[in-house]
Amino acid sequence: DFAAKVFFLTGGIAMLTLIINAPTCGPLLKKLGLVTPTDSRLKIISKYRLRMVQYSLTEYVSLLADERFCDLDFTVVREHVPFLRDITYEQLKAAVKRHKEQTPPRS
Repeated sequence: DFAAKVFFLTGGIAMLTLIINAPTCGPLLKKLGLVTPTDSRLKIISKYRLRMVQYSLTEYVSLLADERFCDLDFTVVREHVPFLRDITYEQLKAAVKRHKEQTPPRS
């Protein structure tokens, strides 16, 4: 009986810790200024974003080569894919050119 009460109280305290402390910990640390991204982290995030934009653009162009997607409008895709929102027309043309160079001609 005593052991059950101890386990119940321990479980209750653990649950309250997870429910109350966990969601408020991140915003509290940011508000106090204890969590600031380092220069190396910012560089990594920047490189990651650049790589994701390149990958998304490459995949988009390769999908356009498929007959099913030949009449797909880029503006619609841009609205739904966050990594493609800032793509310029020149970047899109360069991706199409790279795709043509890398894809073997159909026989």
